[in-house]
Amino acid sequence: MGYLTKIKQLNELRLTLKWIYEWKLPPEHELFKASFPSTVIWVILEGQKKVQIGEVLYELKSGDIVIIPPLTSRIGFQEKASNSDFHYITLAADIHVGSLDFVKLYAMPVVYQIEEQEIWLQVVERTYHLLKQSDQLLESMQLDSQWNKDVTEFTSELSTLQTIELLDVQRLFYEWFLQLCRLVSSLLPEQPIQTDKRLREVCEYIHRNIGGHLTPSHLAAVAYVSESHLRLLFRKAFGNSPMEYVLKARIKHARELLLDSENSLGEIARRVGFDNTSKFSRHFSKLEGLSPRDYRKQFQNPGKGH
Repeated sequence: MGYLTKIKQLNELRLTLKWIYEWKLPPEHELFKASFPSTVIWVILEGQKKVQIGEVLYELKSGDIVIIPPLTSRIGFQEKASNSDFHYITLAADIHVGSLDFVKLYAMPVVYQIEEQEIWLQVVERTYHLLKQSDQLLESMQLDSQWNKDVTEFTSELSTLQTIELLDVQRLFYEWFLQLCRLVSSLLPEQPIQTDKRLREVCEYIHRNIGGHLTPSHLAAVAYVSESHLRLLFRKAFGNSPMEYVLKARIKHARELLLDSENSLGEIARRVGFDNTSKFSRHFSKLEGLSPRDYRKQFQNPGKGH
């Protein structure tokens, strides 16, 4: 009997494809500095480009799979010596185990080169199939499959057929990501990075109550530890304090709302736990380097590349 509920991570593992898009950028096209709230994965089809991801500069080329963790900055530079377009397919997805990011938890490589031609062609075929099915789903719902910030969000209830089609797209993404995990499995640790159970519970609580009134004493009570011990746990695991973690989690959720909804800045500020818009904008600008309004305008622009 396959009694899967015995597996602890059954209810914690979550994969959701958010977008998939194909880009062809001329050599002189720069990718200005950006970071996204979701994991972003590139499948490099043709061309080459120097891209700084985090603090490391990579020379990307055909056959590379690029895995950019959430909230990790990237910036791409002009390729003056190249005559070919930088052609790639980009996917963005939320991939978590509980409140923890899968890519960081399993220390997935940032760049993985597929050298065997047969395997590379399989990856490309699967990626295009996923792209095609995603576009067909959007078209069936009378939504523009192209990257367009002006497209109205689909707010009606899904029909039964649309629900099945959406499930099929997510199934294809599961299979696609499974193939990627198998390809890089030799580079992954035998066990994911271990985190204290109390810490995981506090992080889950923070993400469930991101718009609520969260205080150090409240969070310490959730973990049944003192405030000083909770600070120690957070410093050891994340390198920051509980309230710094809360602030970054709020800004991360705000990024998602800025990109995925048409909510006003005031509504977004309220939903992520800020008393007023000016306070939200100040904290957002300090962490992101630009205002919430500019962030929304810049990263919903299809001409910039992802």
